[in-house]
Amino acid sequence: MRVAVILCGRLAPPAAEVGDGATIVPDLCAHPGAIAEAAGGAGRLVLGVCCSDYSLARMQAEARRMGIDPLGMELVRLEDAAGDPERLSLLTAAAVARARAFAGSEPHHAKIAFPREVSRRNLVRALRPEYLAAPHVAPDACAADVGCRACVDACPRRAYRWADGRIEYDRAVCEPCGICVTTCPAGAITNPAVTPAQLEAQLAALLEPASGAAGPRGIAYLCSRGDVSVAAPGWYGVRVPCTSMVTTTWLLAPLLLGAGAVALVTCAASGCPLGLDTVSDGAAGLAVELLDGLGAAERIRLRPDEPVPEPWDPVPLEDPFGPVGGAAVLVALASASDMPLPAVDHERAPVGVVTVDPAACTLCGMCALTCPTGALSFEQGEASTELRFDAVRCTGCGQCVPRCPERAAGAIAMDRRVNPGALAAGRTTLARSGAARCESCGEPIASERLLGELRARLGPQHATVFAAISARCVRCRRVPGRAT
Repeated sequence: MRVAVILCGRLAPPAAEVGDGATIVPDLCAHPGAIAEAAGGAGRLVLGVCCSDYSLARMQAEARRMGIDPLGMELVRLEDAAGDPERLSLLTAAAVARARAFAGSEPHHAKIAFPREVSRRNLVRALRPEYLAAPHVAPDACAADVGCRACVDACPRRAYRWADGRIEYDRAVCEPCGICVTTCPAGAITNPAVTPAQLEAQLAALLEPASGAAGPRGIAYLCSRGDVSVAAPGWYGVRVPCTSMVTTTWLLAPLLLGAGAVALVTCAASGCPLGLDTVSDGAAGLAVELLDGLGAAERIRLRPDEPVPEPWDPVPLEDPFGPVGGAAVLVALASASDMPLPAVDHERAPVGVVTVDPAACTLCGMCALTCPTGALSFEQGEASTELRFDAVRCTGCGQCVPRCPERAAGAIAMDRRVNPGALAAGRTTLARSGAARCESCGEPIASERLLGELRARLGPQHATVFAAISARCVRCRRVPGRAT
């Protein structure tokens, strides 16, 4: 799909200096109606705006009139280029890469909002609504039916509610910050304007050594609602709905992809009205703590203005911005620095460690049934039943704990912890018991430990009931003509 690059002529250098395919419109910000002619039938738009005094609503309206999804329209702030054509060329190439990675949106992704501020230029024009990209929960991927409510607990605006095994979302209440997207352990919540594919594409372009000026490069995450310009030499901005959605993994991944440093510009520093700095501070604090243990704490910054250090050699990463990419990033981090990864307990850790007390666990399997990533598995073999755990797949969501019937007895615990030993151990057995099998068909009924707990709770007065339950599986007990 062709992407049209259209730049406002107020700050943009001649098109020939920016690169092939760029079109300069003398006063684009004041005359969005020129977009259609300049786009020439393109399917995606990258617009270079000269200042904050432009009407996003009018630009989105022009995109819609052309049949272009306005949520896939990318904006480049020309002030970020600092008048350097080579720098602007790199910024627009990265925006084009992100626009190409846009997978499209559906009507449920669009949230209508009116601008909080109206410039003098737009006072005489009718107010048009802007479209914000809102999250959407995919029911077929959501784990709410087995008890997961991670988004409900994380949303700062209480836009989510768990009800009867499903998630209800109130788009009117939502101020799309993206926290739900990076919190969902199942990857069931998406915002079409900031997907893992888009971030990977944009970063790959910004960190491409054959493009742009020579020298190390830093990546700065910025709130799209803010008004911060990133024009310091070597620094390049990546805008997201709000930096509160940026996880520790998102901060560390660019360092492994070729960035020399990463900055996280908080809401307060950027002017974002959501004010979710506490969340951002937690993610940045953990990243600094991990890198400090590797002797590289200076690679995480709060301001993108200091010189960027030389990067590590790039490391291939698989889905670093996906829901279970945290473990791969942490393992790669240790190999990139040639130092052992420190063990850290932190509430913002992108991974977790589940522990089980074998004496209290009955191996009912409820925790594994609830686990949205498959980190916990309940495996019934010929002679035994096992509860197993893989730290590489654990996101630390903690949804397994409240589902455990024996949690009051301390049967299960989950700690948000970076534990190098657990990450390297692979899938391990947490609890094991013999397996009782159906006398009729031979299929497993339950663990011997669970049946023992059931026998104790029923007591001798219900011995007949227990005998029926422990002798045959549910299917065989329901066969017509067979006693139950």
